[in-house]
Amino acid sequence: TRRVSAAVFLAFAIWLLAGWGSQSTMRVLVIVGGLGPSLFAAVSTGVAARRTHGRQRQAWVYMTVGLAAWALAEIVVTYNRFWLGSVHYLYPSAVNAGFLLFPVAACIAMLVFPVGYPGAARFRMVLDGAIVAASLFVVAWVAVLREAYAATGVKNSVAVLSLAYPASEVTTVTVAVLVLARAHTRWRMTMTMLTVGLTLIAASGCAYVYLLARNRYVFESPAGLGWPAGLMLVGIAALT
Repeated sequence: TRRVSAAVFLAFAIWLLAGWGSQSTMRVLVIVGGLGPSLFAAVSTGVAARRTHGRQRQAWVYMTVGLAAWALAEIVVTYNRFWLGSVHYLYPSAVNAGFLLFPVAACIAMLVFPVGYPGAARFRMVLDGAIVAASLFVVAWVAVLREAYAATGVKNSVAVLSLAYPASEVTTVTVAVLVLARAHTRWRMTMTMLTVGLTLIAASGCAYVYLLARNRYVFESPAGLGWPAGLMLVGIAALT
C-alpha cells in the first residue's frame, strides 16, 4: 500500500508541475488531486476506527471527523473554483472553519492514542504545543506577516481564520512529535507516518498564509503539495 500510494502521488506531482495535457485534462487532475487524498484519508481512518477498540478507536474517530470536515471544505472550494469561477483564495468562513477543524481533531486524536505515556502528560503536551505555536506566530507576525497583511488590507474574519491555520497546525505537530517520542516500539511506525504527514500539512499551511499575505499565492503552487502528501501519509498510517 505504501509503495503504490507513493508512486501515485509522485506521478500526480510530476504531472501537475509539468502541466501535461489539455486544459480539461489538467482540470480533472486538479479536482482528483484535491479531493482524492482527503477522501482516501477519511475512509482509511474510518476503516481503522471500525477495526479497533477502546482509546485506539476513539483516536481514529477523532481523526475521521477532522478529515471529513477537510474533505467537505475541499468540495466547497472545488465547487467555487471550477463551477462558480471564483479565483479568490479565501472562501466563506464556514469553509475555512472546516479546514481548521482538522488540526484540532488531529491534535485530540494524537493525545487519545494509547501509545504508552501517562495520562498526566497529555496536558503538558498541549501546553508545550501551544507555547511553541504562540512563540513562532509572534516571530512570524513581527518579521513578516504584520507588514504584509497591512499592505494588502486583509482584515476580515476570514483572514483571521487563515491565520489560525499555522498556529493550530504547529501546535498539532508539536504534540505529535512529543507523542512519538514517548510511544512504545509497536506504535512507532504509525506515529512516525502520522507525524510526518501532519508536518507536511502544516508546512503547506504556513506557506499558504505567507504567500497569501504577500499576494503571491497561486493555485497548483509547489508549496501546496504538502497537503495531498500529508493526507496520503495519514491514510496509509491508518491502514498499517
